[in-house]
Amino acid sequence: MKDRIPNNTDAWSLTLKRLGPAGKLRAAQRLYFSARRLKEASIRAKHHTWNDSQVKQALNEAFWNARD
Repeated sequence: MKDRIPNNTDAWSLTLKRLGPAGKLRAAQRLYFSARRLKEASIRAKHHTWNDSQVKQALNEAFWNARD
């Protein structure tokens, strides 16, 4: 018997199809800013003595260069 519960990928695909262009843009923006907040927290945890300017510079470099 085939499983009738869609996997997460299927559910996410259906959700994106229903959102339309404006909804997709909002979802992408939320994802982007969530990723920036997580990366900022990671940088601060690794470099707890850095000031805000140093953290901001590292954060920008990480996103511009798409590096770890």
